[in-house]
Amino acid sequence: MSLQQPISDTMRQVTADQALFDQHAEQSRKTEDKALAALFRISGALQTSLDIHIVIQAFYDGLLDMFGSSSLEYSHKESKINLVHGILGRHRCNYQLTLHGKTLGEITISRRKRFTKAEIVLLENLLCTLVNPLNNALLYQEALAAALRDPLTNLNNRRAMEATLSREVELAKRCRSTLSLITLDIDHFKKINDNYGHLTGDQVIVEVANALQSAVRSCDIVFRYGGEEFVVILSNTDTHGAHLLAERVRKTIADQLIPHEDGDINISASLGVASFEQLDDGKSLFAKADAALYQAKRTGRNRTEVYASDLESTETAAVNKPSAAKLTKTKVSRSKRISKTELAEATAH
Repeated sequence: MSLQQPISDTMRQVTADQALFDQHAEQSRKTEDKALAALFRISGALQTSLDIHIVIQAFYDGLLDMFGSSSLEYSHKESKINLVHGILGRHRCNYQLTLHGKTLGEITISRRKRFTKAEIVLLENLLCTLVNPLNNALLYQEALAAALRDPLTNLNNRRAMEATLSREVELAKRCRSTLSLITLDIDHFKKINDNYGHLTGDQVIVEVANALQSAVRSCDIVFRYGGEEFVVILSNTDTHGAHLLAERVRKTIADQLIPHEDGDINISASLGVASFEQLDDGKSLFAKADAALYQAKRTGRNRTEVYASDLESTETAAVNKPSAAKLTKTKVSRSKRISKTELAEATAH
């Protein structure tokens, strides 16, 4: 009897241990099945789009599905892409993504709770499903960028300008924010081509593009519209600010000398400025800036003109005389800002 009791206790313990082992094995199998199903689901979602924003969003949704509350930060310096989903947590896993020696960017996964070894293995398997879709999305992004970029100046092209202007106008309408446009045309450009050749003409265009980029602010977007004409979109900028910036651009270009074997070439540019009004769309705003540009060319070149309706809302309001509005009924105004005294004298006549 004394021997039978320990044997019975041992058998019960072995049975209990086996049951616990079977329970853990079943739980592990279910976890693995769930993880495998999630991997297939995420892999399928990643194949549905070439838009890098949608690809990263799909991957993040998969993270939430597999790990619960977590965050993701993805960056690709060459493409100037930086995407963040969720709030960065204390515990982080950072990975440099590469494919066949090509850098695909950097990704950081984080959450408040520390990742277990099993979760890190699962996370790295998940990242393997991201690599090819991410590479395809980046290639597509590069192709889009090339289609929207001028090959001579490396500026955004006309197609990009039209899309950007449409977006900025809608944003200005929705937020009731300011928006201005500058159009620029190199003066006597045909003579430069005729006298010095088209290669020199191309050099002048490149130098003007460089001068433009050095003179504008980092938040402004510069485009080569076509030929020797350029456009600058200035978000959150009123007429006065746009006029000051246009003058800075004009002076920067006028101060340039283009080296040539027959002697340095002096260049100048004419500029038109217009600001968004609530009834404007992209086409009407561009038409106003273009009208101001051609007035600048008609009145002597190497000058800046502001579209008349913009001046009407700023200068005549300052004078506070309704009759002074007659001065701004012409299509464009002078680049030199009219003083209150000049307006009063002109109105008196």
